[in-house]
Formats: sequence, structure tokens, C-alpha cells
Amino acid sequence: MTITIELYDMGSTDPHIFEAEESSTIAEAVKLKSAEVLVLVDEGDEVDGDVDLVELDRRTTVGEASRGHSRLTLLRNPAARVTVNVHYAGVSKALQVRSTTRIRRIRKLAIAALGVDPERATDTALRLPGSDVDLTPKSPIGAYLGKGQRQIDLDLVHKDRPQG
Repeated sequence: MTITIELYDMGSTDPHIFEAEESSTIAEAVKLKSAEVLVLVDEGDEVDGDVDLVELDRRTTVGEASRGHSRLTLLRNPAARVTVNVHYAGVSKALQVRSTTRIRRIRKLAIAALGVDPERATDTALRLPGSDVDLTPKSPIGAYLGKGQRQIDLDLVHKDRPQG
């Protein structure tokens, strides 16, 4: 079976897409250089935040890493933990997350941390400050961080209401 691999680099929101056989090693499939590190991007929406990054052994097969799924999402050379400062209606909260945490999960964490009523938050999205473009929910936060960057500011905004 062929597995689709989405490989994100720190600071790049456009993943590299690879197709690989289950029997290929991760290193072969994504042309991993000797000093590079890969970690799995979390798939869950659980709100625990306490799971450490697990570096993939370069000899791991694509089939072992994908655990029966047809897609695999990886982040190359991640920072272990990052601080996401989320701003909403004049209130700010700092979230400590893994660089592999997806934007959709950070949005849920932000809504809870900021005390936003979940019913009022149904039309919210995360954006970079001053931007009118929503961050991609399935992207890891590390895709929005430059090399060596350990902190980022994001705005939680209502998509269908004027901001101000």
C-alpha cells in the first residue's frame, strides 16, 4: 500500500508531499539528511499538552509510522515546546504547546484558556496579528515558526463579524 506523507519544515506552511511504500524507511521516503530529525504531528484533538515529542528512528518503516493510516504528517527539525500568545477582545493568554500541535487544537485550547463561550466561538479562527487570513487548521504550529523561534503571537478572531 502507498502512504502519502506530508512533511512540514519549521517556518513553512506548505508541506512537501511524498508517496512511499509501507516497506520504505522514513529516511528513504523523505530523503532525510544525517543531521535532520523527524517527529510525528499529533492527530488527536485531546487537550492534554503533556505528551513529549517523539523522534522517529530513521530506520522506522513508513508502514510502522503510519499505523494503518493512508496518510502520515511529519515535522522536520522541530522545537520541543513553544509559547503561543493568543489575543482576543483585549485579553491575552500564553499557551505552552509542542511545535507539532495542530492549529485546530491550539484554537480549542485558546477558547478554553480565554474563557470564550463555546457557542460564541463557533465562527472563530486563529490568525497572525494584522492578517485577514485564517491559519490552516491541520497545519502544525511549527510551520509558522522560523528557525530558532520559540514564541508566536496569534489573534483569535470571529470570521463573520467585524473586528475592532
